[in-house]
Amino acid sequence: MNKLWVMICKELREGIATRSFIIGTILTPVIMVAVFMIPAWLSNRTKDTTYRIGLMEVGSNQLEGFARFISGDTITSGKPQWSIAYRSISPADSSILMRDWTDSTLANKLDAYCVADTSVGDSGALLLYSANLSRMNMIRELRARFTDYIIAGRTAAEGLDATLARSLTRRVELETHKLGSKGRSKSEFMSDYVGALIFVMVLFTMIFGYGAQLMRALFEEKSARIIEVLVSSVTPFQIMMSKIVGQGMVAMAQVALWVIMGLVVAASGIALSGRVVGGLAILGSWSFVFWFTVNLLLGYLLYSCWFAIVGSVASSDQEAQPFLGPVVMLLMLPVALMFALINQPNSILMRFLSLVPPFSPVAMVMRMNLSTVPLWENVLSALLLASAVAAAGWVAGRIFRVGVLMTGKRPTLPEVLKWIHHR
Repeated sequence: MNKLWVMICKELREGIATRSFIIGTILTPVIMVAVFMIPAWLSNRTKDTTYRIGLMEVGSNQLEGFARFISGDTITSGKPQWSIAYRSISPADSSILMRDWTDSTLANKLDAYCVADTSVGDSGALLLYSANLSRMNMIRELRARFTDYIIAGRTAAEGLDATLARSLTRRVELETHKLGSKGRSKSEFMSDYVGALIFVMVLFTMIFGYGAQLMRALFEEKSARIIEVLVSSVTPFQIMMSKIVGQGMVAMAQVALWVIMGLVVAASGIALSGRVVGGLAILGSWSFVFWFTVNLLLGYLLYSCWFAIVGSVASSDQEAQPFLGPVVMLLMLPVALMFALINQPNSILMRFLSLVPPFSPVAMVMRMNLSTVPLWENVLSALLLASAVAAAGWVAGRIFRVGVLMTGKRPTLPEVLKWIHHR
């Protein structure tokens, strides 16, 4: 036992006292925040843009008034929000103008152009053509302003005061509050969603980063014959456990530093995206921090057993690739289903994934961010995951004791299965 502890401390010391640990501890959260901050910044930046649009009506009389209606719109800098090219033409000439404006749009001289027929103000639709339909801010703003214009025209036709009509049709805001076992708190879906993505990224970083590091360390020690020297003093199982536990302690130390950094950011009011800060606000719940730590630790132990197996039976990254595919698929399945189940975090399928290993570490963390998970489900998930870790550790130990001393030809699957039952 004393030898095992000495080896664990060696792994911990070598893992922490490296430049990669320090750089990773600082850069990883910066990159994660940038992943969410940069799109938000770019989205806000596009709002302060003058959009070049063409308005073409064929036999209708709506778009000329609409062009005047939005001509006074301005952006933050005071510039006009719309640069408008208006044409009213006959049906016979519409195809020619549409072809010209299509060429202009493809040449980036126009952002989009709209076509209206005689029914646009009643039951028809305003047709928008653009080479880039991902300009959601432009499309959303154009739809909103055209709706305002049509409503203003209809209320005027009924003899209603325009100011009164706007007051009567003003949208009511819905302030959302999340209910939990300890009461309620003001929250919104996107903050919970961003928080789920951040913590799932942390899980992936820990499991793959440190699992792959453990596997490559075994490759190096096998090729340098260091394993053969160690086996003369300690058992193969002790070697495996020292590496798994040592790397796990390094991972937990890094996560602890990230949690502290997250708490500081959430409490200090640093100018970050509101949704990023909202997603990090869950760190104020000690219940979440505890269960996240449990899932992270047990999830790492479960998958590190698989990485230890791969490191013992393979001798290089190329040989290890076929074995790593199943690990990626098992971890990615809850994330792949996340977009389908995001509105039903307590559905039968999502609850199944959050309870059953090896899906539970990722699925449970997602559920805890998106909804309130009963205590008994957290406890059951942890017990099942711990049982899976024990079973995986036993299997990994049986394979590791034989595979770690083998060199040359990569063993086949039937041979690996025989090692499990070998006495």
